[in-house]
Amino acid sequence: MNKEQVKTGKIKEEKPENQYHQGDFVWLNFSPSEGNEMRGKHPAVIVSTDSYNRAGNYVIVCPITSHGSDAPIYFKLVNYETVHGRVNCSQIHSFDQSRIIDKTGERMTASDFTFVHQLLSLALMIDY
Repeated sequence: MNKEQVKTGKIKEEKPENQYHQGDFVWLNFSPSEGNEMRGKHPAVIVSTDSYNRAGNYVIVCPITSHGSDAPIYFKLVNYETVHGRVNCSQIHSFDQSRIIDKTGERMTASDFTFVHQLLSLALMIDY
């Protein structure tokens, strides 16, 4: 609240800036989980658009793992300082932003994100 708002009694609600952006690496807790679903604290990449993140207070992410099979649903991360492993494009998650533990301070390169986007497009194609 600023001095003018106090004086006039009119409080203008300021929307916080979108702090999460497409391509950001963040830490999330994927538990509880069932079966082969990812569990525990892992890095993830935000795949939802900035406008989606801002409008709904949710983020859509793909987790990053060092495990899994050789299926073509993974994108290997190379030359990142804070995040290592592979993006698992088969486990797409939507989380409230309050569940984000922290940002890693690093973002996925545009060329790498293009490959992840292609894998997601294949996974989400209409198939009926």
